[in-house]
Amino acid sequence: MYYYGMKYPLTTMDNYKKEGRAIDATLGGLILGRSHDEGGIYFWVIRDDFYVLEGEVEGFEFILNFGATGYYSKSTDRFHKHDRHKTDFINYDPPSHIKVLDTRHSIEPKFLLFDSGGFSIINKHSTKGYLNTLDEMNKAVTFEVIGEKLAKYVHNSEKIIEVKFYDTVEGYFPRPGSK
Repeated sequence: MYYYGMKYPLTTMDNYKKEGRAIDATLGGLILGRSHDEGGIYFWVIRDDFYVLEGEVEGFEFILNFGATGYYSKSTDRFHKHDRHKTDFINYDPPSHIKVLDTRHSIEPKFLLFDSGGFSIINKHSTKGYLNTLDEMNKAVTFEVIGEKLAKYVHNSEKIIEVKFYDTVEGYFPRPGSK
């Protein structure tokens, strides 16, 4: 039924948003929904006058918005090393202050929609270990579209964000080698 590279007109996806079948994920957040094993969640990206199916994400992955992705690119490299973070994954209830993209509704299929500006997908294992840091980064720097192919960073916070490696402050993973 769906295949990568498939195109839907912008109006179709606008209707899907109104019906609750699609969520605007451009500003990022924690995804709640099906795992890859359960069929995942398709994400679509605007390309010219269409949304194009570009991939699949799963519940408990985190989307960093375009601004945070660019601004924190050096700091976030560690989040993409899923082999260092992999553990037996157990679902959890995110704290109430975390921005959530909830695809767990009765209407199927449920899609996530993105602008063409760019974003990062952080795997669920890394997300669990860095959830608060990712949320702070995502909220601190966003973007504003200022032209057809132009955007600028928007700094929503001047707070210093400390990116720790597997820190117990995040509350999920012990530091490697610790007991």
